[in-house]
Amino acid sequence: HKIKFAQYLTPVEIARYMAKTTAEFWKSTDHAAILDAGAGLGVLSCCLAGELLNQHHKLTVNLDAYELDKTILPDLDSAYRGLFLDGRFFFNIYNKDFITGNCFDIMCNLEKQYDIVIMNPPYKKINSDSAYRKSLHDIGIETVNTYSAFIAIAIKLLADDGVLTAIVPRSFCNGLYFLPFRKFLLANTSILQIHSFETRDNAFRDEKVLQENVIITLKKTRTQNEKVIISFSRDKQFSEYHEISMPFTRIVDCNDKQLYISLPNTNDKAKTFTLACCHSDLCFDVSTGSIVDFRMKDKLVFDNHTRGIPLLYAVHTRNQKITWPVTSKKANSILLDEEEITKNAFRKGYYILVKRFSAKEEKRRICATLITPDSLTADFFAV
Repeated sequence: HKIKFAQYLTPVEIARYMAKTTAEFWKSTDHAAILDAGAGLGVLSCCLAGELLNQHHKLTVNLDAYELDKTILPDLDSAYRGLFLDGRFFFNIYNKDFITGNCFDIMCNLEKQYDIVIMNPPYKKINSDSAYRKSLHDIGIETVNTYSAFIAIAIKLLADDGVLTAIVPRSFCNGLYFLPFRKFLLANTSILQIHSFETRDNAFRDEKVLQENVIITLKKTRTQNEKVIISFSRDKQFSEYHEISMPFTRIVDCNDKQLYISLPNTNDKAKTFTLACCHSDLCFDVSTGSIVDFRMKDKLVFDNHTRGIPLLYAVHTRNQKITWPVTSKKANSILLDEEEITKNAFRKGYYILVKRFSAKEEKRRICATLITPDSLTADFFAV
């Protein structure tokens, strides 16, 4: 059920922090139109509405909440009704898809405008031939995941100078796949604050999610702030919390074609350096492991490693050497036909297998393992 809806509900500690941060940046008026896209049980929007209503006693709040999962709608409705305060809080719950439900309205200039958006969007890949991809393309959004699609649509629905706060995977900060999204984000918003958790698996520990998440707060404007607040905490309880103010140019190099969003570590002492050459100058090629195991479950071999060809995971690398086979939860071999071997396997030879860790996990960020013709007995192997 959770996989179907890409459903990872927000812990209340994180919701309170996001609500407080959003309220600090929002310039108060007598009315606030709020959007919660993928509301879940309503913890984010309840925390935000409560924060605003308690701070501003003459404020009225109108909330639009989108939630696709019908099974939790009664709890969501009950949560919002519990916030009823002297006729100052009004809400609408839309049981429909946030992406397809808004793309048509945006294309026809029928969309609403919101003062504040708060969200924990679903994390799910968007296939190139999906209805999502076409709908997003029609409104000028090119992205590969539902979480970035939610943010991009929300930015279009945000009024000028409106504030958006979202907890999302850090993956949008770099990589070619998310480049169009970064261009869109930086062209339409100013980054106000980014919060990073020192412990990667803590934010959604109850959901067993091993994903590095950040909380990002944006303002709808075409002018970037000169300074960005970068904050840190050890965990979702926000212990050892601290923040620093950094120049925007330290976070994003606008001369960089990739527009990477570079987040410092808590003890960031890295110095700028320039690579002397690239891989082609050194006469070697680079490839990622082409086997995506969950898409080839029926071909994985766990019981008899002599069947198929060797399949290497990180668990097979020890002290810069290949250890194969090993006893673990991972397969040791994979059954591939000739065509699949040509497409997905490597011929016996000399290779360097590289695995990368988050800097928060190990002292050595890059771990390299030498593969020689003697490392494996088979003529081919897969990674």
